[in-house]
Amino acid sequence: MIKIELSELDAPLKMERNCIARMKDFIEDERWHSERLLVLYGLPETGKDMLAKQILSYYRNSVKCSVYEVEETDTMEDIYQLLERIQEQEKDRVRQIIWFREITRVKDFIRRSACLPDIFATYFRVIIVSGTDSFTFYNAGNDELFDRTTDIHTTYISFTEHCRLLGSKSLDDYIRYGGLLNPSGERVVHDYDSAYQYVDKYIAENIYRSTRSGCRFDRYEPLKGLPLSDLKMFVHGILSLCSGVFAKDKVQALLKKVAEDENRPVHEILDFIEDGFFSGLDAGWSSREVSEEFLAAISVIAGNRKLRLEPYMACCFDEVLRRMDVVSVVRQVNFIFEDGIWKIKRRTYPYHVIQPAVRYWYLQKGREFIEDYRYYNEISEDGRKTISRALGAKIDRLMVAETVLHDVGCILSTVFRKNWLGRDKRFEVFRAEFRKDGCLYGCYDLVVHDWETLSHWGFVINNGFEASSEDDRLFSDRELQEKLQKQFGRCNNVAVLYKGKSSISRFGTVYLNIYDFLSSLESNRDMGKVFKELLEGISKLDK
Repeated sequence: MIKIELSELDAPLKMERNCIARMKDFIEDERWHSERLLVLYGLPETGKDMLAKQILSYYRNSVKCSVYEVEETDTMEDIYQLLERIQEQEKDRVRQIIWFREITRVKDFIRRSACLPDIFATYFRVIIVSGTDSFTFYNAGNDELFDRTTDIHTTYISFTEHCRLLGSKSLDDYIRYGGLLNPSGERVVHDYDSAYQYVDKYIAENIYRSTRSGCRFDRYEPLKGLPLSDLKMFVHGILSLCSGVFAKDKVQALLKKVAEDENRPVHEILDFIEDGFFSGLDAGWSSREVSEEFLAAISVIAGNRKLRLEPYMACCFDEVLRRMDVVSVVRQVNFIFEDGIWKIKRRTYPYHVIQPAVRYWYLQKGREFIEDYRYYNEISEDGRKTISRALGAKIDRLMVAETVLHDVGCILSTVFRKNWLGRDKRFEVFRAEFRKDGCLYGCYDLVVHDWETLSHWGFVINNGFEASSEDDRLFSDRELQEKLQKQFGRCNNVAVLYKGKSSISRFGTVYLNIYDFLSSLESNRDMGKVFKELLEGISKLDK
C-alpha cells in the first residue's frame, strides 16, 4: 500500500456532488459509521476520487485523515495489519477517517472483508473504501459485508448535477458528452471509438474481473467461463441494442421504393423515421423466453455470427449491467384503439443507458447502416441530406426525452406515501403512447401519476427553443385527455418542456424550460410546488 499525503488531495471541482450530504451524515453520526463501511464505487471517470477528496478536505482540520492506495499485490491481511498498527498508536480512541482507494484490487476482498466493519469501524474510525469494480462491491455486500455498508454509487450523474458541476446548461452538451467527469476538463467520450474503448476497458473488463474475484454465487457461473474477448463482444452487442433497435429491413424496403420511383416523395421515409425507425429494447428480453431472433441479433452486432448468447447468459448480463448502473429501465404505458375504445395494451420497460455519452455515440454508429445501402446512394443529394437531418433530429429528441423521463423518475423515487403496509412510492413516472390503426396517434413523453391524490400531470418534450403548433394540438385532444383521466385520475396540469425560456403561448399552452423544471423538481420534490414556482416566475417576467 502507498500512503498518499493530504497535500495532494485538493479537490479538482469547487462544486460538490449531490451525494456529498450523505457522506457527511455518515461521518458525523456515530450510529451510522459504527460497525459499517462507507462504500464509494462506480465506473471510472464518474467522480469517486473527487468525492473522497472533497470530504477529506472538508474534515482535514478537525479530524485526523489518512489515505492509502491499495496495490494489486496487497491482501486483506496487509490491510488488517495496517489498521492494527494504527489502533496501537492511537490508544485514546481518537476518531479518524481512513480511506482505502481501489480496494477491489485485493483478490480476497469479497471473502475476507468482514473485519473492516466488525472490528475496526467500531474503534471510532470512519472507514471509506472505493474502487472501480462495481460488481465486486455488490458481491461483497451480499457476502461478507451483508447489511454492514452504506453504499454511494457515483455512476449516475443527472443533467442538473452535470450543469452545476461543469457550469453549463447545455442539454446538447450533456447528451453528447455527459455522465462522465474528468478533472482536466477533457471529454472522456467524444465519438464512437472513444465510447467503444470506454465500454471495452471499464465495463467489459470490470465484469470480467468482478466475476472472477471470489464470488460464491452460482448464478454468475456462465459469465466466469467466457473468455474476455467473447465477453467484450457480448457487452458491445447488448449495449448497442439497449441504445436503440433499428428497423433495418423496413428502411431498406422504403429506400428501394423511393430510389426506383422518382415521383415517390422522400417524406415517406421521414414519416417512418419519426414513427417506427427504431425503438427501445424492452427489458423483457432478459426473461427465460429470450427469442432466437434477439440472440442472433446480439451475435451479429458483436461481429461474430458463430458466437452464440445463450438465454441463461442473457439473464446474467441483465443483472450484472443493472447492478453496475450501466443500464436502467424507463416505463411506458401503451394504449391501442380497438373496437371503438382506447385500451391499455401492455406496459413495457425499455432499457435506458445511464451514461448519455455512451448511448449517443452508439446510436450515431447504429444509424450508419442506412448509408451502406445501395438504394440510399441512388437518391438525390437533397434527399440524402434531408434523411440525414431527420435521423439526427430523431436521435437528439429521443435522447432529450428519455433523459428527462429518467431524471424525473430518479428524483421522485425518493418520495413516499403512507399506506396500510407501511409506506410505498408516491409517484409513478412513465411515457404514454397512443396508437390507432397501427400508427402513432399521440404521445405524452412524460406522465407523473400521484397515487396519494389519484391525479396526474402530463408533459410533451420538445427538443427545440421554439413553440410548436403540434404541442397545442395534442393538449387540445380531449379524447386522449379523457382516457388519461379515466386511467390515472384528474389532470392537475399539462406543459411542454423545451430548451427555450419558460412562457405561456397565445393559445394558453404552458412552456417550461427543461433545466428550470428539473432544478425546481430536485429542490421541491413536489409537482404542485414546481408548477406554482415556475408559473409565478413567468408572471413576474410578463410584468
